[in-house]
Amino acid sequence: MKIVPIHYKVSHPVKNYFEIEDEAVDMEQMIDAKNFKGLHRSCYALGHCQVNNNPYSFFVLDKQLVEGMGEDKNVAVFEDRTIINPKILEAPVYYADKKLLRAFRGSDESNGKELIPGKKPNSAQYMEGCMSFPFRKGKKINRFNKIKVTYQIKGRFRLKKCTRWLEGLPSQVFQHEFDHCQGQNIFFGGHKK
Repeated sequence: MKIVPIHYKVSHPVKNYFEIEDEAVDMEQMIDAKNFKGLHRSCYALGHCQVNNNPYSFFVLDKQLVEGMGEDKNVAVFEDRTIINPKILEAPVYYADKKLLRAFRGSDESNGKELIPGKKPNSAQYMEGCMSFPFRKGKKINRFNKIKVTYQIKGRFRLKKCTRWLEGLPSQVFQHEFDHCQGQNIFFGGHKK
């Protein structure tokens, strides 16, 4: 298995885990080997469209992002390494922040900035690389910091649906791989610097 030339096809939905199982295992081994060519020797995740010209809608995560495998419990939030049929349900412009809410109580000053008491802007800038462009340096990308997502993982007899809020690195990785499933990428997918 190897990285294929970049393409802009929207990935096909996965109906059952068995149609992708062999390639998902191969992708796990590829990530674990950390033997990629170019500037990026390791990665957080790899989309099926990055290794197959007829892609299914799934991506495989590095172990550190999976509960029970990752040491940092704030980062290890996913139930399984293979994330199937990912979707973003919500990406609010602001989200509630308890620390900010306490800071705003009794004060109506905003230092000239337009802020909403107790709400934090839901954006972050990340430096991202992409395995589809192994010889290009990373690019600054604006992402939502906190998103609500749904996806499926392999279950005992059928795909199991998961819905959760992601924040920080897991949110960034999910958005990057979701873009791949939609036929987009950080260099030619409409992202602004």
